[in-house]
Amino acid sequence: MMYKNRTVTVSYSMAHFLTDMGCGMLICRFAGIVTGTAGVLTPFLVVITYDFFAFVTELPAGAFLDHIYRHRGHKNRNGLIAASGCIVIAILELSAAGIKSLSPFLFLPAAVITGIANAMFHMGAGIDIINMSGRRASLSGFFISGGAAGLFLGTCSASLVDADPRPMLLSGFLLLVTALLIIWEYHHVTVFIDNTDRTDIRTGKACLIAALSLLFLVIAYRGFLGFSSRYSWRSGFMIGLAAALFTAVGKAAGGWAADRFGWRNTIAVSLFLCSVFAVFSDSSIFAGCMTLLLFNMTMPVCMMGLANLLPEWKGAAFGLNTAALFLGFVSYRLIRIPVSGLLSGVMTVISAFILLLILHIAPEAEKI
Repeated sequence: MMYKNRTVTVSYSMAHFLTDMGCGMLICRFAGIVTGTAGVLTPFLVVITYDFFAFVTELPAGAFLDHIYRHRGHKNRNGLIAASGCIVIAILELSAAGIKSLSPFLFLPAAVITGIANAMFHMGAGIDIINMSGRRASLSGFFISGGAAGLFLGTCSASLVDADPRPMLLSGFLLLVTALLIIWEYHHVTVFIDNTDRTDIRTGKACLIAALSLLFLVIAYRGFLGFSSRYSWRSGFMIGLAAALFTAVGKAAGGWAADRFGWRNTIAVSLFLCSVFAVFSDSSIFAGCMTLLLFNMTMPVCMMGLANLLPEWKGAAFGLNTAALFLGFVSYRLIRIPVSGLLSGVMTVISAFILLLILHIAPEAEKI
């Protein structure tokens, strides 16, 4: 079991990095070509269309998978769903690498297909990771850690494809190989990944709804803060890469620390320290990077908290997480108010109290 968990988690994590990098390349390339064209089609419309289908559709899709696995006894197909999403994105990358122009009428369908393929990978892999986690946070932290770095590299290299298509070709090829590896492991290593969780949730309905709602709001705020923080130092490739790496390390370290030292201790310590660094994050590179690392340490805790409170609806729980992130992004686009370091620190402390309150009113959220 341990060997299975490690090998499949590593494959899914590699695919997560490559999937987000590929989607970053594709969407930024589509949006870049749209820039300057006449008509209602804008780069923002391309991006928001992709984000909607990549994030929001995971909620109904996850609920549907939960239903067929639980009530109809269908065999676990999550690995094949995830690999199929990877293959579609890889094909899109290999096809788009040499394209220098595209009819404006094809941009939105291309963004929709890319978003759906991204959702297929995240939903299939995400449910498997949750099922293998045993209600703990370590595997989910490792799985989600590669997304930020992959997205950053993808968006940075998208502008280079016109001059040199090799980065996109290489990305598509590696993603295709990883998808085939997942299919091979699914048939030869992961003999069976159980979709059932017989945890008895004793928390009352009112407290359970309150806990789920508060978790949703905390995750939405995380998505909002990711776009609204005004870091004056965050410019240039190397600085941006450092910020992405600190974000990735924070997610991986947060899952490990939560299981090693307890969820409450990890939440209290990481977010308290984060609030201190956040005050100086506007102008200090070190403080800003530490803020990103510490704030993201609670991301796997939030993800697994939703899943633990919905043991029979893990796919829907994963979809709630992504829908909340989308809501945070949309909120920023509507408000467009940058958040200062001081305000970010205050909101981080509030987030810590909310998460600790959730564990108090719904203790089943944590694997004790």
